[in-house]
Amino acid sequence: VQRTQQVRQQLLAAGIPADAAAQAGFLSNQVFLDKRIEASVALIGARNTVTLGAFRSERKPVNQLAQSGDDFARASVVKELGSSMNWSRKLTPISSLVAGLTWSRNTGATESTDAETDQRALSVEFNTLFGSRTTGSLGFRHVRFDSTGTSTNDYRENAVYATVGHRF
Repeated sequence: VQRTQQVRQQLLAAGIPADAAAQAGFLSNQVFLDKRIEASVALIGARNTVTLGAFRSERKPVNQLAQSGDDFARASVVKELGSSMNWSRKLTPISSLVAGLTWSRNTGATESTDAETDQRALSVEFNTLFGSRTTGSLGFRHVRFDSTGTSTNDYRENAVYATVGHRF
């Protein structure tokens, strides 16, 4: 427990979310069984932190609902595979630069076709402390989503964002 708390504190100090593992979207409005395996490792240095993560998941509905309208309507089993890599560099005692790469693939076999989606994302973010309780960030994100065998449209996203947070 103490080691987990220490790692979370060090990741937070480096500007990396503690839940920085690869996560992809999954839509379901019914109960399902999720068999999942995850692994992650963090290499923590004086100014640099690198985290690597990977997961594999297989989801099956407990009771198949007719007309459910979710991902199980297209496939009775949905498999997901993903990975992530994050790098953080402490620039000054109050600022850091964080870069991340994530990848995930969802697959589901139907009677007529195999549906597959791939999502890749890249993000770069500068974080700083404005005061004792005020933080800020400026970042860029690029996401690429590709699908085959489904009616989902492919898309690309480029976003520039800024945040300011204050704790009361």
